[in-house]
Amino acid sequence: MIAAYVKVLRELAQLKHLARAPEEVLPLRKGEMAPLLQSSTHPKKDELIELLSMFDSGVTPSLFLARLVSRPAILALAYAGAIAVQGASWLWVPIAVVGGVGAFAATSKWAWVEAWATLAKWKRWVWILLIELGDLAVVTCWGAVWVRLVIVSGLYGLYQSLWVRPDWFGSVAAVLSLVLGYFFSKQLNAFIFFVTQYTRLRHFRTS
Repeated sequence: MIAAYVKVLRELAQLKHLARAPEEVLPLRKGEMAPLLQSSTHPKKDELIELLSMFDSGVTPSLFLARLVSRPAILALAYAGAIAVQGASWLWVPIAVVGGVGAFAATSKWAWVEAWATLAKWKRWVWILLIELGDLAVVTCWGAVWVRLVIVSGLYGLYQSLWVRPDWFGSVAAVLSLVLGYFFSKQLNAFIFFVTQYTRLRHFRTS
């Protein structure tokens, strides 16, 4: 449980300027985590206990999820629009949009975990289909944007601008793509952890 809690803290650290987080992201309820940490022999248990204060049952999960989705969605859409203006296919814009829509659909997994037992069978399967399509859209569309951003615009662009056709502007653009790719990777990783793996994390809370 402590290892799962440390993993949550590590992923939350990727979300800059986040002072509060919903209690639902903890592997155990806050009131259960504190005594567990107190009785542990973890070398940083005092720090881990202090960090429990950032988790609050009053924090709306929907706002937390909106933050998880909005940052990679904005980055993907901004990049897609930029390369489309520079001559790339305009299909990158709807690809980025579909990824964002799929991400919002995938966040319904949080509500699905809590409402599963109260739903009719056909509603369960419809909801599961919506979640699976959302996950697929995120992996396919945002994955394609990541490849285009990091591999093509970043690494290949840097190779072209430094060795094939030396160009300082191209080098700057390639480095900028790598920097954006770094932040996009961090935000995407946090989204995947807190959304697509949410049911596995919440299993600790119900078992």
